[in-house]
Amino acid sequence: MQLERPPTLCATTNDNTRHDLLCEINPAALNACLERTKRLQQEDAELRKRDALLLEQFVRWAYNAASRGLTVEFLNRALPPTNRTGNATSGRRFQ
Repeated sequence: MQLERPPTLCATTNDNTRHDLLCEINPAALNACLERTKRLQQEDAELRKRDALLLEQFVRWAYNAASRGLTVEFLNRALPPTNRTGNATSGRRFQ
């Protein structure tokens, strides 16, 4: 009993010569790949747009900071610690 080659093999041997053949393509797998490619291209375009907007915002902030005399050292200062307990002397949060 001789087993047949699976249809997904892309090469076969005839007379000691290798012939490349087109693989049988599963339409469902092809559609899944095309959808994934389309989704990834859309995601890439969205990320590139977001990156450009963030860069534009950074340039605007840098210009505004420099025009007001803020130094790089001042801008790079650490944030103050977070007060998670609130104001211990007063029960009111807003005055």
